[in-house]
Amino acid sequence: MRHCLVALACMLALSVSVCPSSVADRTWERVGGPPGGLGYDIRMDPSDPDRMLVTDAFAGLHVSFDGGLTWEPTNDGIEVRTGQSGDKIPVFSVTFDPTDPRIVWAGTQDALGIYRSEDGGRTWEKKVNGIIEQQGISFRGFTVDPADSNVVYAAA
Repeated sequence: MRHCLVALACMLALSVSVCPSSVADRTWERVGGPPGGLGYDIRMDPSDPDRMLVTDAFAGLHVSFDGGLTWEPTNDGIEVRTGQSGDKIPVFSVTFDPTDPRIVWAGTQDALGIYRSEDGGRTWEKKVNGIIEQQGISFRGFTVDPADSNVVYAAA
């Protein structure tokens, strides 16, 4: 039976081994999660629910290919670094393109950073042409037009 999967914003991934009909009957099971500590967003690939991306303001993006049991960082191309030591990767939001899950959008917190991936989140390219704020801007979410993947709305 397929697992129902949920996650908390604090980077705690939890799974329910059986999906009873009543929410009150469900049992939570800790399955781990990526390192970090300030998570904001978690998304499942619409074509493969075992593939998930989760954001973290300290450790950037992490990907799971097994429904959240194991995680690996996936920040290749995300150049924004913050913090006193300059090693925080402040990724705030992530969204899969609804018609092509190989296309993923990610946004940073308090730094100029919108990134697009064309390989499912393995590598990233910065896409900030036309954004006039150079600092102090957080990208809190994206919506991709389901009729046209070239139309993307960013909430900041």
